[in-house]
Amino acid sequence: MRTRLALGTVGVTLLLFGVFRIFQNSDRTNPRGLARWLIAAVVIHDGILVPTTMAVGFVLTHLFRPRMRRYVQGALVASGLIAIIAVPLIDRRGSQPAVKALEQQNYGLHLGILVVLVFGVAGLAYTAQVVLDRRQAVNATNVRPPAAHDSDT
Repeated sequence: MRTRLALGTVGVTLLLFGVFRIFQNSDRTNPRGLARWLIAAVVIHDGILVPTTMAVGFVLTHLFRPRMRRYVQGALVASGLIAIIAVPLIDRRGSQPAVKALEQQNYGLHLGILVVLVFGVAGLAYTAQVVLDRRQAVNATNVRPPAAHDSDT
């Protein structure tokens, strides 16, 4: 209990110090912009991401059996993480001069290719798991009891 209280005190103290520094350097930190960003982050998370995740989870639960669902969920999570990086780049495409070649790539196509690859790898992993499970089931049924070592001779 004391450790929790000490850690909580340290955390709150550091939080208050950070808030103090934000307002102390308000010409550089833009507290109003930061407050708008934080409010928007909460609204986007609680109003869009969480309900969408819950709906997708509900649909996956009713469409796929548990063994397959794990692989579909893993592929969706990986694809979501890739999309988080790609979407801002897709949005900024063409906003920079041609000298910055990185911004001139076709990120939409690349995102599509990566998502297909992720789901392809998930499908291969699922198939490999099914094959391994079937082999183990066949081996389990083909196990013979040990022969009796009693001898009359």
